[in-house]
Amino acid sequence: FLSYKFDIEINEKNYNSIFINMSNNIFHKKMNEIYKGISFSYLPFSLKFVEDWASQILGKDLKLFYINEPSLLLRIVRPFSIDFNPPHRDIYINRLRNAVNCFLPILGVNKNSSLPILPQSHFWPESTTVRTHLNPIVDGIRFSVPSILYKSDLSPLVLKRPEVKYGQAMLFSPYCIHGGGKNISSDTRISFELRFKIK
Repeated sequence: FLSYKFDIEINEKNYNSIFINMSNNIFHKKMNEIYKGISFSYLPFSLKFVEDWASQILGKDLKLFYINEPSLLLRIVRPFSIDFNPPHRDIYINRLRNAVNCFLPILGVNKNSSLPILPQSHFWPESTTVRTHLNPIVDGIRFSVPSILYKSDLSPLVLKRPEVKYGQAMLFSPYCIHGGGKNISSDTRISFELRFKIK
């Protein structure tokens, strides 16, 4: 899928050097297309398999959330780049308010590159944080979600990177503060992003 989208042979051995050496303009232009998701026609498993898997874990009858066609979102975050969203809650986008998030590692996911979250922040009232308006520009990049800057008592946000090993998944509430995950490792992080809603 990535080889097709970037028009260059990409595999497990060369992906890191390809993405590290790619210009920001080319990378972000291509990623705008890729953010629409990977169709299940590219994947070795079905929509039903994914929905049954999530339903069994959470004990609810769930469906995968998608906009146009059933697909999985792919995230690629290069080392020491600005390829990531700032800290935010997904509830700021109405269509994501009731969707459970799932982070699924593919390549380059480790203790220095995994998705950061702020434990217990899904219990915090909105009044405890200070955030920007919708679609802020951070480091020259426009984002679709407001960025949470700090706590209202002026103390900093302290996000943690849970260790998510290959074959594992991290599921969390859309009210939980997450993001701001600068990749401080030497490997490009590739992961799936899924969201589920009750059928």
